[in-house]
Amino acid sequence: MAANKAQGRSFAVLLIGLTIACAGLANWSGSFGKLLLIVGVVGVVVSLVMALGIKSLEGRVAQRPGNEGAKLGGAFVALLGWFLPAAVNKNAIWKT
Repeated sequence: MAANKAQGRSFAVLLIGLTIACAGLANWSGSFGKLLLIVGVVGVVVSLVMALGIKSLEGRVAQRPGNEGAKLGGAFVALLGWFLPAAVNKNAIWKT
């Protein structure tokens, strides 16, 4: 997932922060849950700051700029694949 050590550390901090934030959301009713959520969000922010710091170390991107249409088309096809089976479901919630 990462090309160098700095990217790996940033990605690891992101995963740990997201895990802690999700644990905080799961235990939201207690004060410990709120503390976990805050610590997790801080971890995510720290990860993003770490990632921005190493972005300048990367070289040129291999792809040419300008293929946004293909990317948007692919995203549309992926979304269609998620929502189309639910729309044609005979036992859907909205059809009862």
